[in-house]
Amino acid sequence: MYKELNIKKIILEHFKSFHGKNGKLILKDKISYIYLPLITSAFLGIICHFSDNLKNIISVCLSILIGLLFNLLILVITNIDTEKFINHNNSDLKKESYY
Repeated sequence: MYKELNIKKIILEHFKSFHGKNGKLILKDKISYIYLPLITSAFLGIICHFSDNLKNIISVCLSILIGLLFNLLILVITNIDTEKFINHNNSDLKKESYY
């Protein structure tokens, strides 16, 4: 029904990125990108109670920061020469950072 919204492949490929070249799981990456954010968000959401004013300030700051970072990402993507990525050589794929 929601074929356009299927993100299963993205999630599976994300978890495959935690494996090294030899196929073994890299524990440091799993801790850094899964467990640490979950523990931090659980701590901030359950244990720390922020006032409404502080929540508003944090949300405004984050929305401005996220907007600026998206603009920076778009600037970097538009400045990358895409003609060299058409051949898809191994040396060119290593330089490909945002695609």
